[in-house]
Amino acid sequence: MAIKYVKLIKGDDIMVEVKNINGTSKDRYSNPKGCSSWITYWENKSLLPFPTYCQCEECYNHAKVGAHVKKTYEGNKWYIVPLCYECNMKTESFNVDEAYLVEVNEENTVDLW
Repeated sequence: MAIKYVKLIKGDDIMVEVKNINGTSKDRYSNPKGCSSWITYWENKSLLPFPTYCQCEECYNHAKVGAHVKKTYEGNKWYIVPLCYECNMKTESFNVDEAYLVEVNEENTVDLW
């Protein structure tokens, strides 16, 4: 019998469709102002520890990155969400719990816009 991992989900489990933002692993996006990584940025803004598991719906891999995404149907705001390497490479849209999205804005970034 296989062990199935359970994701701990904050909030009301409101799922939202997002897409990865291509090209954000480049040096100019490497670290947000005042943080050593996008994972640290996510922890500081969410006030939560970085989750063990990827926040992509139905993925049970370990979260490894603070991924840059935007909501598929809602403008151009950027967000950070904990994902595994595989989900961070997706080219199609996928669902995440909206409670795990942390907005990225100009005040907290280095040369983002």
